[in-house]
Amino acid sequence: FDPVGPKGLPPRQVALAPFGEEMAFPPGTVKLRIIRDGNVLREIPISANAPVVTNVASQLTGVQNSEVAITWIATDADGDPLSFEVEFNPDVTNASSEWETLIRDVTDRDLTIDFGGMPGGPHAKIRVVASDGINSGAGESSEFVVPAKAPEAYIEELPTASYAVGEEITFDAEILDLQDDEIDETKIQWTSSISGPLGFGAPLTVGELPQGAHTITVTATNSNGLKGSDSVLVFVGTPIRRRGVRR
Repeated sequence: FDPVGPKGLPPRQVALAPFGEEMAFPPGTVKLRIIRDGNVLREIPISANAPVVTNVASQLTGVQNSEVAITWIATDADGDPLSFEVEFNPDVTNASSEWETLIRDVTDRDLTIDFGGMPGGPHAKIRVVASDGINSGAGESSEFVVPAKAPEAYIEELPTASYAVGEEITFDAEILDLQDDEIDETKIQWTSSISGPLGFGAPLTVGELPQGAHTITVTATNSNGLKGSDSVLVFVGTPIRRRGVRR
């Protein structure tokens, strides 16, 4: 498998990757075989009943913003061994809010989740999908609230902290946001403690900064109106010529 690399980077090779397919079985089908080059890689019996999942994450009520151990109940009328996939959706009332897989292919019926590191939403839910290898069944928790998170901003290190008057300086920053994933360039603003607003987006190239010690700040604002910022000190001035001393 060769998943596409992030931000134009080359693909990375992985030995294992999940995939899925849906199909209708003809009446009377009793087993599924995965065959490659005439060899049976796996044989899965097909039972009559799908798993049933209930009592999903009854521990989640009110506002959640820390670690919580959740549980669920799963039964199968055929007595098949079950595996589980646990998913999270920060806002099930929002059509554009997607289910995120937290963990898959586990057999335990409990999981500890740190909601302090999860995107926030006013109508969050946990969903547990149980599988017997062929048939699946799902159950959802009641709605709960996860507080929205502010973005995190990190200014990338500059090659030097001192520049000549009139010299162009390129500032760049990494913006991490659990709410929006990517923040629009118009919501990433740069300012100087001396010059005031410098512009938007990352990277940003600035010229003609006046002489002085500038505190350069980048501020990112997400769709919830929450802000995250970072600052760096840059000195702009006439380079000092140093003369050698003869002895």
